[in-house]
Amino acid sequence: KLNLSLIGDDVKSQIGATIIHRGLANLFPMRGAILDRTIQLDWGGSSDFCNLLTPLPDGRLRYDEGKRQSKTESVISNLQNKDTIDCQISAVDYIPFLKNQKEAYMRLEGRIFGGAPVRIDITMFVEDGNNSAGIIADCIRVSKIAKDRRIGGALSSACSFFSKNPPEQLEDYIAKKNLVDFILNKKER
Repeated sequence: KLNLSLIGDDVKSQIGATIIHRGLANLFPMRGAILDRTIQLDWGGSSDFCNLLTPLPDGRLRYDEGKRQSKTESVISNLQNKDTIDCQISAVDYIPFLKNQKEAYMRLEGRIFGGAPVRIDITMFVEDGNNSAGIIADCIRVSKIAKDRRIGGALSSACSFFSKNPPEQLEDYIAKKNLVDFILNKKER
């Protein structure tokens, strides 16, 4: 009835662990390497970590209800060997004294020329709220464009670029191009 636009699901932070992990995972096949296994462990002090790691009345964690799948899909969805990659992603703890700080550890293991092993380890530190704020502001701007054009429903270009679990997973450069085309009125959604 209100013809509102929708963008989702699960915000990709500006420079977050998932987008970095996804970029590195996609680098393997682009450079002719094979990704065999990868892990990502996140911890922080924000309300997001508190909510995700507080047990539900039945004892399950909110994290297990979809966030783990959302992050995993976002990291490996565009890889041809996604069904054979051992991928583990987990929010490991809520640490109140970290406040708005989020920390993440990522490890990617695979093979390069001649089957030689390669391993990448990265640790990142970021202000969690600030890392999503710019993306949320961009989502509001894109929603305003849609409203001005009287477009409601899912904005596929914005979903694919701004979200970890969009209706359609695209490579990031394609998602960015589609979003720019929408903004320039060259693409309907």
